[in-house]
Amino acid sequence: MFDTHLHVQRLRATDRYVTPCLAAAISEADWPQLRRLHDHNPQQWLALGVHPQHAHQWQKTTEDHLRRQLAGAGVVAVGEIGLDKRLAVSMEIQEQVLRCQLRLAVACDKPVVLHAVRSFDKLIPMLEQERIDRVGGVVHGFYGSVEIARQLERLNLAVGVGRLILDPAAKKLVDVVRAVSEDSLLIETDAPWRQPCGDWGLAWNQILDQVARLRDWDRHQAIRITDENARRILRVPHGETR
Repeated sequence: MFDTHLHVQRLRATDRYVTPCLAAAISEADWPQLRRLHDHNPQQWLALGVHPQHAHQWQKTTEDHLRRQLAGAGVVAVGEIGLDKRLAVSMEIQEQVLRCQLRLAVACDKPVVLHAVRSFDKLIPMLEQERIDRVGGVVHGFYGSVEIARQLERLNLAVGVGRLILDPAAKKLVDVVRAVSEDSLLIETDAPWRQPCGDWGLAWNQILDQVARLRDWDRHQAIRITDENARRILRVPHGETR
């Protein structure tokens, strides 16, 4: 199993995964802690970046700091970055910070981990302008339409399927899971978002089982496909975990 999005720095030590995962930062303050966690568990690969909720904290020195951090061991992606119209942070600031990080991802040849809430109208043109298809990545916690998912696929971006797929009312996401290429599906828990800490392996398995059912895959097939997708998109070889 490969969980492609969780915030391990916010989990209790007893709840942290020992299986392969991508641990995502949301602010500059997370970066050193995540680097230390990777040192103790090399199966915890890292996405470092500044989430739109912290975009107002971006300073002139942040870009250089992030560039240096992206060269560190275990850092495979730029994230969690994106746009979110629900936030108090102005869209102008969010867009400036996102564009800077997209350019850094392309320059450093790192895939991106994107957060998008009510913002695909602004996000997709920006991704096209910055040629993010060169590095690819994933839109995590996806909940948009099939058409948006297909636009993202053309930009070399996968769809992160999380706990929303367990909601019977999530009919749009059901359609997306059934419609997109199997190469575009990733499994994530976003732990510990809106949930107490606990057995996140259970949540991952529930999500996987639902995706398998919707795609008419058996469980082993679902694990193989989503694991291979995660490793290909994040460029994590099988031989580099222990």
